[in-house]
Amino acid sequence: MTIATSGCGSGAIDPAAGGGISVSPGTVNFGNVLVGQEVDSSVKVTNGGSAAIAVSQVSVSGQTFALVGGTTMPTSIPAGGSYTLKFGFTPTAAANYSGQATLMGAAGQMVAQVPLQGQGTSQTAPQLTLSAASLSFGSVTVNTATTQTLTLTSTGTSPVTVNSAAITGTGFTIVGGSFPLTLNPAQAATLQVQFDPTSPGATSGQITISSNSASDNMTVVALTGTGATISNPQTSPHLAVSASSLSFGSVTVNAPTTQSLTLTSTGTAPVTVNSATITGAGFTIIGGNLPATLNPTQSMTLQVQFLPTATGSASGQITINSDSSTGSTAQVTLSGTSTAASSPQLTVSSSSLSFGSVTVNTATTQSLTLTSTGTAPVTVNSATITGAAFTIVGGNLPATLNPSQSMTLHVQFLPTATGSASGQITINSDSSTGSTLQVTLSGTSAAAPSPQLTVSAASLSFGSVTVNTATTQSLTLTSTGTSPVTVNTATITGAGFTIVGGSLPATLNPTQSMTLQVQFLPTATGSASGQITIGSNSSSGSTNLVTLSGTSVAASSPQLTVSSAGLSFGNVTVNTATTQSLTLTSTGTAPVTVNSAAITGAGFAIVGGSLPATLSPTQSMTLQVQFLPTATGSASGQITINSDSSTGSTAQVTLSGTSTAAPSPQLTVSSASLSFGSVTVNTATTQSLTLTSTGTSPVTVSSATITGTGFTITGGNLPATLNPTQSMTLQVQFLPTATGSASGQITIDSDSSTGSAAQVTLSGTSTAAPSPQLTVSSASLSFGSVTVNTATTQSLTLTSTGTSPVTVSSATITGTGFTIVGGNLPVTLNPTQSMTLQVQFLPTATGSASGQITINSDSSTGSAAQVTLSGTSTATPSPQLTVSSASLSFGSVSVNTATTQSLTLASTGTSPVTVSSATIAGTGFTIIGGNLPATLNPTQSMKLQVQFLPTATGSASGQISISSNSSSGSTTVATLSGTGTAALNPQLTVSATSLSFGSVTVNTGTTKSLTLSSTGTSPVTVSSATITGAGFTIVSGSLPVTLNPSQAMTLQVQFLPTATGSASGQISISSNSLAGSTTVVTLGGTGTAAPNPQLTVSATSLSFGSVTVNTATTQSLTLTSSGTSPVTVNSATINGAGFSIVAQSLPMTLNPTQSMTLQVQFDPTAAGSASGLLTINSNSTSGSTISVTLSGTGTAANPQLTVSAGSLSFGSVTVNTATTASLTLTSTGTTPVTVNSATITGAAFTIVGGSFPATMNPNQTLTLKVQFEPTTAGALTGQLTISSNSTSGSTATVSLTGTGTAVAHQVDLTWNAPSGSPDPVAGYNIYRATGSGSFARVNSSPDSAVDYVDTTVVSGSTYSYQVTSADASGRESVPTSPVTVTIP
Repeated sequence: MTIATSGCGSGAIDPAAGGGISVSPGTVNFGNVLVGQEVDSSVKVTNGGSAAIAVSQVSVSGQTFALVGGTTMPTSIPAGGSYTLKFGFTPTAAANYSGQATLMGAAGQMVAQVPLQGQGTSQTAPQLTLSAASLSFGSVTVNTATTQTLTLTSTGTSPVTVNSAAITGTGFTIVGGSFPLTLNPAQAATLQVQFDPTSPGATSGQITISSNSASDNMTVVALTGTGATISNPQTSPHLAVSASSLSFGSVTVNAPTTQSLTLTSTGTAPVTVNSATITGAGFTIIGGNLPATLNPTQSMTLQVQFLPTATGSASGQITINSDSSTGSTAQVTLSGTSTAASSPQLTVSSSSLSFGSVTVNTATTQSLTLTSTGTAPVTVNSATITGAAFTIVGGNLPATLNPSQSMTLHVQFLPTATGSASGQITINSDSSTGSTLQVTLSGTSAAAPSPQLTVSAASLSFGSVTVNTATTQSLTLTSTGTSPVTVNTATITGAGFTIVGGSLPATLNPTQSMTLQVQFLPTATGSASGQITIGSNSSSGSTNLVTLSGTSVAASSPQLTVSSAGLSFGNVTVNTATTQSLTLTSTGTAPVTVNSAAITGAGFAIVGGSLPATLSPTQSMTLQVQFLPTATGSASGQITINSDSSTGSTAQVTLSGTSTAAPSPQLTVSSASLSFGSVTVNTATTQSLTLTSTGTSPVTVSSATITGTGFTITGGNLPATLNPTQSMTLQVQFLPTATGSASGQITIDSDSSTGSAAQVTLSGTSTAAPSPQLTVSSASLSFGSVTVNTATTQSLTLTSTGTSPVTVSSATITGTGFTIVGGNLPVTLNPTQSMTLQVQFLPTATGSASGQITINSDSSTGSAAQVTLSGTSTATPSPQLTVSSASLSFGSVSVNTATTQSLTLASTGTSPVTVSSATIAGTGFTIIGGNLPATLNPTQSMKLQVQFLPTATGSASGQISISSNSSSGSTTVATLSGTGTAALNPQLTVSATSLSFGSVTVNTGTTKSLTLSSTGTSPVTVSSATITGAGFTIVSGSLPVTLNPSQAMTLQVQFLPTATGSASGQISISSNSLAGSTTVVTLGGTGTAAPNPQLTVSATSLSFGSVTVNTATTQSLTLTSSGTSPVTVNSATINGAGFSIVAQSLPMTLNPTQSMTLQVQFDPTAAGSASGLLTINSNSTSGSTISVTLSGTGTAANPQLTVSAGSLSFGSVTVNTATTASLTLTSTGTTPVTVNSATITGAAFTIVGGSFPATMNPNQTLTLKVQFEPTTAGALTGQLTISSNSTSGSTATVSLTGTGTAVAHQVDLTWNAPSGSPDPVAGYNIYRATGSGSFARVNSSPDSAVDYVDTTVVSGSTYSYQVTSADASGRESVPTSPVTVTIP
């Protein structure tokens, strides 16, 4: 032990910088994890700094979180490098957990933290979330359908099954969405909900969705809407589209999804939908026949499909063309995202596990990580293991792993005999890459090894060492045997020799080493020798000896040298710090201690260098000295350095410096104003502005902003820094765009001490520039076709566009037939004034003609302007009008029902014909289309739409009179006739707009009904029903048929798929229904493979081997659904004495690939062979009955216990020091043995490891830890008594021996030399008192060193010490204060 008689110490913490460290992710959220299941997640630690960062350890707080994956610590992350950590989360209960991982640096400081969180769940939790709790359709016109979307999302941790969706409320229907359906976690599906009110007024309803959601298995969505009558009905056809965009959301590649688009006739006249074109990869229209005419309020549906073939975003557009009066084209944008098909996949971390060489009856464990690497959850059903000595000891199955989630299986190898062993794990799952994975197992069992200890040297020589100076050497102890060796003790003898490093007892595994640090600290000159005695359980010898030797020489002399006697800081600005270094060097032959450094002088300070400090010979340290003046003028100071240097305990360093005033930046601008005078409009002029740095330090001009119309800064880059006297120039431009006075301002921002902003005023006047300019309205005149000898005239405008008058002196024209017939020249036009020249083309012969006008003026843009002339002369034309029919017969038309026919007017002459008017006569006849007057060029035609709308029954006649300039006659007459009949109202209503057959087995027919009802006031005739789509047929319903009002008929529609996969089709029903002559019903269904339930049993026989009478043992039998449809296991019966099923829940239905386990028990009640039979009944197509034979042998109980040793010898152990020895208990009988108790006698002997009672199966072992801790010196004995039910003896005794050895103690004393003394110190005397006795000197002569070792102390005694200093004549100082020590 060390006792300091005077002085004080201080410690400094220097945290290592971890600022360059970043972690990703910043927080690890494990999400929902099943209780007892481990999930792993990785964190990437990146060093973004410029130097390597050491990480000494990673500590993890928080229950259930752990560092996994074989992380090696300590480690170093290089600059720019990264390191990956893996953390595990294994919840023990259904609760929220949080914690954190802390990365520690080499100096014990924190460099990074990662929060950890997770949720333990007791079971997988399917959950269903709806996009809305209510749907409001607002106001909807009666008999007009509108659709909204409801999204169903699986938000739980396991797939959710939506069983059904039921809807109530008048007018509400579900028009898209098929049930039942199963949604994997995060998967979504869409319901299309339609509101089609049949009467005005508010209405409500609800959708009830049934599912296996853990949060609520019944979810209700409220529905509201209002039926509205049509106000101010349109008098024209009008088409309304139910949506302007369709979003398909996320869709799996190659999986089609369909949405509906409703087209409604919302006008008062029928609207014709001509076509619908679609663009965009993956988008198609699969339902809806066009063209189609929709009567008012009638609707039709387009089925739009998105079938992506590659992942990524997709967009498209539907363009719908119609004769709607609101627009002939309607666009609907399409969007969707294609995602990869979900695929469960299971990856195993290794295809083989090699356990290497393992000692017989010793268990070793390895981990096997199962990871979900697909895009959908994977279910691991079971893991079976084969091979003697191999077992799975950790990992609960079955388990479902979400994508990227992992779990760990712990596999144990416990060999019971020497030799090679092999086995296999078979893992069953629903992985799309294969339902079965095999992992091979191998290991070798070796006989129990032998402990051996090797010491690196038989002797240590310390050579020459200075008195009172410690030197250390290492002694390496290595375990060179084949089993761990325990080093119990290491004792040392010899003056000055001690063991200062190496903790004992210690157990070293084979090849492992440890180091003993041996110190030689001589207190007197001369040779010294000693010895180390090392005790262990090495089979090559329990004791190793190492001899020690060394020589002590006199102490050397400490000296301190300072690098400079003075520091001059020169000129330093007030309040500005500058630093210089002062180096202190140990130039003696012994370490020198620098105790302190004191500084004087205003402004001077020591800002770096930690004292006191001890410098070994040639070692240096640096003091950082700072000068920070607070006022101008000269300054001086002094540093006084105190040390134990033999050349002088004090060294002075003078300090000097001069403080100067702080610099001042200033900016001077060359002018406070700039006047640009008069400047012509649109003419730029520039002036310069000089900025000068007139201060004593650089000035920074940050910006210059300008205001005022026409003013800009065109030169001078800012920001800019100007050194004192340096200048820069700003170029300022004035470019007026309008006449008049202008003013502005430049604001210059800088860090000038005279002001941060300087203003310069700007002024100027803009005047117009005189400039005559002439602009001609056109560079050419084209007269087109003109009849011979017919004059046509065009105008040419001349405009004065300059700033002064322009004079047009003349205009000359060339070209046959061209003349100027209006416009007097010469003329002078003031600015903006215009004049017109009238140019005439009067051809006298047929053919092309050309010419030119040349206009002369004083325009500044050119004195002559040319205008080209062109025209064609044609012969005199002959207009003729032909009418398509001389009469129109409308036949029979229902009263108040309009019907329309067209009358075509064609221009059949050689020149345009003008139709001036068309008058109509006759009750009920009107012209509703065709705008007159109209001029028709030759071959051109137009249509008159003639309507017959009788208001009463009976015959009607009329006439159309058409007036034109036709050379064949100016009036053309067409007669009109028709008969008004009583109104008929045949209407056909179909019971459904779509039929979904769901999943149907291939080659199996299923039928659905479609009811056709006559809902009008007159009979409706259904002429035909055509069907398209593979597998769809109409199997019942005879057409054509006429249905009286309220009469109905049924069509039976069959779906008989011949191949697997989705199928779609369409029924088109033709009738004379006023609501629409064609009604379309979409068909859908999926062909599925024929069900094939099959049951596979994991074994055809179970052999239980030898089992002790009245002892139960259990084996598992796995039943797996290996067919393509669910298999039902109805029952399992067992016969045979001692055999029973201890865990079953039957009947049970297993989905394909799903498994269940039967636990079969053998509990023999008598010795001898036994057999039985397990019979399993199911609906498996491979056989309804499966038999499994059972066998086993009952054996009589024979527990036996073997103890590894009859005695334990602990050898020599230091008093009050504990050492431990192991005793192995082995079950060597054929049945389990129970160890009831273990009692121990003998002082200093105790049992420190091993819990009783304990039952061990055959070949199983148990280790007892026996401790020997003597409290007195001398030989000691004891006995360990072990009680069991062993048939070879119920009591086993083990004798115990050991020897306690005394402990050698010493007291180490140190003190500080006087800092100053007028009488030099020659040495020191040490005085000791025992207990309350008087002090007596213990050294024979004054000791020159400042430390002393007292090796004559005795355990249990108390000693007091005092020290005096003595001069050369032997005179002593006053003694120090006593220091008291009690020896243990």
